[in-house]
Order: sequence, then structure tokens, then C-alpha cells
Amino acid sequence: MKQQNIPTIFDDFDTLFSFFNPPAKKSCCAPTSFGVAISEDEEKVYIDAPIPGVNPDEVELSLNPEKKELTIQGTAKNERKEATVHSKKAECFCYKIPLGNSVRMDGEVEALAANGVLTVTLHKSGGAKPLKIPIKSG
Repeated sequence: MKQQNIPTIFDDFDTLFSFFNPPAKKSCCAPTSFGVAISEDEEKVYIDAPIPGVNPDEVELSLNPEKKELTIQGTAKNERKEATVHSKKAECFCYKIPLGNSVRMDGEVEALAANGVLTVTLHKSGGAKPLKIPIKSG
């Protein structure tokens, strides 16, 4: 016996209310900074984010001066071929890294992808460089 989908009055209400309150746009994934390594020297801040198997062209890198954060997002597309099975799987990632006031937000950013790691280099602002204080003995 074939099952039929019989419309009800509730379907009309769902359609009407979805017009006024459309579903939220789904983001790729929940932002995280888990797995990201951050280091610095006197001049720069370095962020290493794992992106194994991801084509660098599939990664979006953005700097938000208002929120003072760096966003790295993309999709890893894994394709598996066997004699009888062909499957595709996509996993998204999204890193949101808070930067604070120590990093220049003027867009001077360098990015390099190598060996499954994206290294982002940001320059520190003039006032953020550490001040070395000599200690006198007396």
C-alpha cells in the first residue's frame, strides 16, 4: 500500500510563518580555537592551524578589526574510490582566534600553507612590543 502525504491546515500555517520568520542560515560549523597553536616573538604573532588534506584555495581567511579576531574557515573534501564504492565526505572547520590589542589590524597579514598546517603571521602594533627593563644591583 502506498503511503500518501495528506496536507493539513498546519502545513498552511507552517508555510505562512516561515515567510515571516525564515530559518536561520546554517553556518559551516561551530567556531573553535581548539588545536590552534599561537606563538610570538618581539615583532610578530604566529598562528598555526591544522588543515590536513585541504586545498589552500578552499580556505577563507579574514581579519575582523571590530571584534579583534582572526577567522579561518573552509571545507575538507575527502573522496574515496574503491572497486565498487565511490563516496565523498566533506568536513568543515572554523577557527576564531581572539587577537586583543597587541596585533595590527591594518591588514598586514601573511599566510602560508604547508604540510597540512596553515601558518598565519600577524604584525604587532608599536605599543605591543615588550619593553626590556634592566635590573640594577645595588
